Amino acid sequence: LQIIINCPDNYCLFDRVVVNNDEEIETYHHEIKHKKTFDIIKKHPEFVRRWKYLATDENGNSLYLEDMEMFGQYIRFGEYLISKDKKNLEKNLILGFLDNYSRTNILEDIAVLCAKAEAHPKWLSEYLSGGPKENKRIVDKVNLAQEYNLIPKEFTDYIKLKKVLENSYYAHGPEGGKMDSIKYKIFMEKSETFLRKNSQSVYEAEIRYTRAQVLAESQKYIPKSNLEPAIEEYKKIMTCEYKDSMYYGLALLTLKSLYKFELKEEQIGDIFEEAENLYWKMYWNETQD
Repeated sequence: LQIIINCPDNYCLFDRVVVNNDEEIETYHHEIKHKKTFDIIKKHPEFVRRWKYLATDENGNSLYLEDMEMFGQYIRFGEYLISKDKKNLEKNLILGFLDNYSRTNILEDIAVLCAKAEAHPKWLSEYLSGGPKENKRIVDKVNLAQEYNLIPKEFTDYIKLKKVLENSYYAHGPEGGKMDSIKYKIFMEKSETFLRKNSQSVYEAEIRYTRAQVLAESQKYIPKSNLEPAIEEYKKIMTCEYKDSMYYGLALLTLKSLYKFELKEEQIGDIFEEAENLYWKMYWNETQD
């Protein structure tokens, strides 16, 4: 059977999600999104109809692969069953499919798009409103995914905030890579608004970490101030509802360094160093289990 059929190493079957340990994080998101999609369909059958509508041509015909073409996706050497124009990545992107595989059927379309939103938001942002490759079909799919909680409801707000941050830096010349002393204030205001509007957001730790860095860096461009505002942002990461492993660890590392080397408060620095070591020890034990 394996000679004929491409047996996947990663799959979602009923309530079971199986992913090879060596796979990239996007693959984990992809299979989990399948599971979440099945759960949504049970409660909201209209979701399928609404998503399929976003994948139709001007005559209302489905843009997904036909049955025989879809069969070709799952058998060895079956690509010849798929029409050549449906394997054209440039054309598929115009039609709202992020890669050729997402055109297979509605389930793969949903999983590919939602996994990109989770694993590669910057890449996906190019196709959203204001992006260089803005695509209405993709924008509408993202909005629908947000509406049904397949991706965070605040995802597009998060993308807009990231753009504000990018625009806060000088792009060229001797000041390249440094922050605009005026524009940084716009980021701080908008990020504060985001956090108030989206309490307990999965993006909170990342945004607070960025705010802390901006506050520390801003001292180079505005009258010298103490590090307390930045330290407070780092500490707030400790109490975020969603514990982002990377930013949690980075916050502990930075607090240790600030207290030890900037503020010369060795005892407090030692406490954060102990906390950092304990955190990573627990983290690796948990992931290995």
